[in-house]
Amino acid sequence: MTSVPVETILRQIFRDVFLLKDTEIFSSLYLTDIETWDSLGRLSLAVAIEEELGCKIDNDDATQMKTFGDVLSLVEGRRFNKSAFLNSENLTRENSKHE
Repeated sequence: MTSVPVETILRQIFRDVFLLKDTEIFSSLYLTDIETWDSLGRLSLAVAIEEELGCKIDNDDATQMKTFGDVLSLVEGRRFNKSAFLNSENLTRENSKHE
């Protein structure tokens, strides 16, 4: 099974939520330059990211996101940290089974 890169999924979310073309989405794209970027757009983006990628975006996160690259970095960091946490939890459980 091949996993889809986070950036690919995030690009699809931006296309769906903000009705953008793929060529309009780049790392330094300022969210404020998106015509439909407003409080509803921010909420829609946060919900879509949580549904598609399992990454919760709270209000503090949302206000710090300035560019597509910022969103990507935040999501990748959260997914990496969550994965590392889950792997360490599984390792701890496996070790305790063998004691």
